[in-house]
Order: sequence, then structure tokens, then C-alpha cells
Amino acid sequence: SLSWDTTGVTEHRTSALDERIIGGDNGDNFYGAINLRGDSIEGIDVVIPGMKYSETWIMPVQVGLSTEYARQVFLLTGTVNAATFRAFSPGEALFLGARANHSGDQPYTTVTFDFHIRANNPTFYVKGLEQTSKKGWEHFWVVYRTDTSDSGALIQYPRCLVINKIYEEEDWSPLRINSAPGRQRRGTTATAAETAQAVDAFFAR
Repeated sequence: SLSWDTTGVTEHRTSALDERIIGGDNGDNFYGAINLRGDSIEGIDVVIPGMKYSETWIMPVQVGLSTEYARQVFLLTGTVNAATFRAFSPGEALFLGARANHSGDQPYTTVTFDFHIRANNPTFYVKGLEQTSKKGWEHFWVVYRTDTSDSGALIQYPRCLVINKIYEEEDWSPLRINSAPGRQRRGTTATAAETAQAVDAFFAR
């Protein structure tokens, strides 16, 4: 099964997409700086597209509860997708980790995988600087220099844009969820041979 939530995420920004100046002196241009106070730019919190995405898989107990598999999942937590994952391009999906749940003598267990999605932007732009590209989980910040406008107003000019890589991009194939979710659960009467065959088939994915 799967679930998703697109209520968005909050990001702090110091540069606007555009600006209008009402009054002031001719030639004033704040280059998109938001809430300029003297030589400090306070910025503002904005909502940007974001998605919380989860998949729940049914796995053989020998897989879902094995420490070897748990370690593989653990090591990939906090990484982003190096290859396309579902509908998400490389760099858009952040793996938050997984949770296994098992009770009784069921031969299968459920494992839920959680992801956070942010879209790549091939036309990322900060007013006053040239257009570039930015992956969803890259972090950006703007370096400003202080100067005065023709009218004598104190201005923070954007000098350069810095884009930081925060998360490693990794191959997620060890998660064993490369195809779409929805494997069918077997009954509790599955034989040992059937369970062993299911384990072999799962690891052959």
C-alpha cells in the first residue's frame, strides 16, 4: 500500500521572485531582498511544494526481520535517490527510514518506507543573478554586498548564489522495492518450502 501528503513544507528565503517599490526615490532597487533592515536581511518563511510519501510492503519474515536487511535499510537512511524512483527524478526523493512490524506466527511482516519529496528546479533564479539549476534537496543561500543606490539608500546587492550538496545520492536497490508496491500476502498456512521460495524470489528482485 502507499500514502502521500502534499501539504507543502516551509523554507526561509531572503530573496523574492520579484518586487514592486511604492514611493521612495527613483533608482531604488533592492534586488529582491526581503525585509531589509539596515545592513541585515531578515527574510521570510514561505511554503514550497513538498510531499510526504510512504509505501508499506509485505515481506517474508526471514527478510523483513533479518539484521542484515535492517542494516542495509539503516545505511541508506538520509540519502537521496541516485536513479529515478517512482515518478521522482534523481535528487528529488529523500529516504527518511523504514519501520518493520511483526506479531504472532505470521510468515510475513510489514515494512513501511518513508520518503520526503522536493522537486528539482532546472530554472532556479535569484533576482540579480544568472539562472541555474538546483536539485530538490540541495540547499541554497545568497551572499550579499552592501552598497548605496544613486539616491543614497543602503542596498544589499546579491553578489553570488551558493548551492550546497547536503545528502549523498545512493543506489536504493538494496531496499528491494524497485518495482511498484502491492505484493500479495500469503496465508498463515504457507509451508516452509513456500516461504523459502518466496524469500529466494524476493532477493532475486
